[in-house]
Amino acid sequence: MSEKTPLEFKPVHRGLGFHPFSDGMPYGSPTSPAPSKKPVSPAGATVAGPIRYAPPETLRGKPLAELHAEAQAKVQVQAPLLSSSRLGWGYLALRLSAFLIDGIAHLSLSILTLMGVLALLGHAPMVLFEPGIIEAATVFALVLAWSLSTAQEVALGSTPGKRMLGLRLDGSAGLLFLRSILFVPSVLLMGSGVLWSLLNRERRCWHDAAVGIQPMRPLSR
Repeated sequence: MSEKTPLEFKPVHRGLGFHPFSDGMPYGSPTSPAPSKKPVSPAGATVAGPIRYAPPETLRGKPLAELHAEAQAKVQVQAPLLSSSRLGWGYLALRLSAFLIDGIAHLSLSILTLMGVLALLGHAPMVLFEPGIIEAATVFALVLAWSLSTAQEVALGSTPGKRMLGLRLDGSAGLLFLRSILFVPSVLLMGSGVLWSLLNRERRCWHDAAVGIQPMRPLSR
């Protein structure tokens, strides 16, 4: 019966060609030179010690306190909007007035555009009032007026009537476009979506509540 070979524990670095602490770092690299017999001064992490960080007193030439104040100012809304508790009949009157102003302006522009197209085709403007044509002309004028209002709300967040009365729409272009689309069924369903603003304290129509955006007037500071 052969003798059992006793267990022998070897350092993990044996056979790798380097000593793990040969350069003073926690772990040496394979290219580290062989340890010399001369005493080696501490290096690497041994000398660096714990990490210390001193924040700069200035950044981009401005004191940090001033930069902090600027950041706080950007977070705050430049002009706070009316709260729901202050939305009463006066607010509805503003919205109705803005709607009438926009409707008259956009419909007038639509009719003038249609008459110009007829003139280029060699037709008299009175053709618009003939049976069978007046219905199509009305639909064309309404669609063009809606398109003009939608383009202004999406691009500018307002319309001429809203700007005159200090109202604006705050929201992304996608939500403003969706709100404008939902305005159509709000009106076509016997105006139920618009009349709904009379029954809720936020004075929101259906298309306002669907996207969470409605025309608002900034508060005066």
